[in-house]
Amino acid sequence: MQPHHYILYTLFQLFSLKIIAQQQFVITEFPNIKPPCGDASPWVKVYEDQFDGTTIDNTKWKIHTSHNEEGGGTLNDPNNIELGGGHMKIWAKKLPNPITKYLDDNGVPYPKTFKYSGGFVYSYEQSSWAYGKFEARIKIPSLYGLWPSFWLYNSKPEWNEIDIFEFWTHNYEEFCPIPCANPFNKKNIKNKNEKDQPRIHHMTVHKDIDGDGKSEFDHTKYKNPDYSQSFYIFSVEWDPYKIIWKVNGNTKRTIYKYHKLDGIGMDCENLFSNMLVLENKIFPTENMWLFFTLGVQHAYYHPQEFLNYSLPSLPTQIMNRYKGKEWHPELQPDEAPGGSDLPKYMLVDWVKIYKKDYCGKDLFISNKTYDDYEHEYLGGKNITFASLGSVILEPNTKVNTKAQERIYLKPGFHAKAGSYFRARIDPFCGNLRIASDSVENETENLIEEETIKTENNNIILINPNPSSGLFTLESEEPINPQQIEIYDIFGKRIQPTVNPNGNMLNINLSGYSKGMYFIKIGTYSQKMVVE
Repeated sequence: MQPHHYILYTLFQLFSLKIIAQQQFVITEFPNIKPPCGDASPWVKVYEDQFDGTTIDNTKWKIHTSHNEEGGGTLNDPNNIELGGGHMKIWAKKLPNPITKYLDDNGVPYPKTFKYSGGFVYSYEQSSWAYGKFEARIKIPSLYGLWPSFWLYNSKPEWNEIDIFEFWTHNYEEFCPIPCANPFNKKNIKNKNEKDQPRIHHMTVHKDIDGDGKSEFDHTKYKNPDYSQSFYIFSVEWDPYKIIWKVNGNTKRTIYKYHKLDGIGMDCENLFSNMLVLENKIFPTENMWLFFTLGVQHAYYHPQEFLNYSLPSLPTQIMNRYKGKEWHPELQPDEAPGGSDLPKYMLVDWVKIYKKDYCGKDLFISNKTYDDYEHEYLGGKNITFASLGSVILEPNTKVNTKAQERIYLKPGFHAKAGSYFRARIDPFCGNLRIASDSVENETENLIEEETIKTENNNIILINPNPSSGLFTLESEEPINPQQIEIYDIFGKRIQPTVNPNGNMLNINLSGYSKGMYFIKIGTYSQKMVVE
């Protein structure tokens, strides 16, 4: 009993009752099989947009055209997204005439007045990502009342969100520290907000941990130099163990999924099977879309919070205006000294996404469903799919795998029609992305579903692939050379030299042209590439 008493005492000492009540941390055993440790593995760029054209690349992005409820009455206008000079420009503008009649996405009248328009660009139904390095070179606008954001989000199966940055200042204690005669004094609010708006960098994670559709969050803000004066590179490095926020390569914040029982965060190298740990339930784990947004904020509050401070008095007109609401008086951009400073814009120079190439390490992918347009790039020594549970590729997902030695598709692997799966062997580390001029780069949507069935446990490996022409087929059971059929890319059957060697076959295509060939063994088929 002694150890348990000590654990409870330590938790009580180091974690606030508020955090425990929210169930952010729970005591659990670390799982038997863990994702590989990747700090020493290289980041490999797998995705980028330099915004060099004149219009948004609609194979990468969508422009949201509805309203932004949290943005304080901002309509998202597609005309507020522009490309030019090698940048994406996202505008915030004051509408010449407020919009009072508006239909939401379902055609239902929306009872709100919109005074401003903003911009909203995201990768919805184009690509979503689980883990990686996400970075963009951005110059934010300087003006109080604006809400520039760069973030990751998805609501399936529950709310997951990482805010790489948000810039806003609306907490009343920032403007008018307690004790304060009147936190609603707009002069105090405007002066403070105008000064600090482009300095307060908010870094937050959100997650719905109990399935009620609402998120718990873990938030930190950091006061910096004025980010509106130049371009800065904002990034998040997210793996199964931690999230690191950086600006121009300098770490600003780190959170961990697992902690020692004394509350200290633990990285991969210090975690072992079945050890007792504290798990951070707010840590995001699902694939998410990427967002760039610029809106006009409201500064919101709960009225009871003000009353709890026993302030001397609150202006009657303000209390009447916001009675029963959760909104603080707006910090509107058009209240700037001398009149409106709108329009303003946020500049995005480029965005890049990187994945880890786990050189020399074995990867085991199980109990995983790729969905919501997820893009995955996996690199390792050997990669095994469905070793302990099913792996399913839903339509519109894309999985690229590159192993230094072997790739195994075990029973339970299922690629549905409309998905994309690619496997290749490459002995070199750090080459996850497919070269644009490679014949293998052709998009290969599966027309029929492909499933590795449990009654067929015979795994066939081809290596090296690509090759200069000499291939080795290896199987758990002997392969009958008479069953082998090989076709070129035009569907013409060819007759290369095939030499059996136990459970292996040596195939010589060195006398044929470079390119892609297809091998068929009974019901099994695979690509081979001669370089």
